[in-house]
Amino acid sequence: MQSKFPLFDEILDRDSFYSKADEYITRFIRSGQRYIQSHNKILTRISELSQKLAVGDATNEETLELRGLQEGLNLSSVEIIDREAWLHKYQEKLDELDKLSIQIEEFLKKK
Repeated sequence: MQSKFPLFDEILDRDSFYSKADEYITRFIRSGQRYIQSHNKILTRISELSQKLAVGDATNEETLELRGLQEGLNLSSVEIIDREAWLHKYQEKLDELDKLSIQIEEFLKKK
């Protein structure tokens, strides 16, 4: 599978992941922490601009800046048309995360 997706550092099969789940989860957390530390200023600006966009106060320049920052961090996977569409997409992602959280908790309880 690694040969099909060369842009990714490490692709694991399910059994390998399950056998060392605690180790991989720790690695994921550390990786996320390093990402946040190295991109904190940009993420703060994205947050500020996103809040302005969500309440309808963002100028065209700020919207373009937000898109540029998102693209720079590969965060711009969804085209935001308006606040309602954005909130709907946001709720969908929260629902997906809730389901994933439940799956992880169930998996860890079995260990």
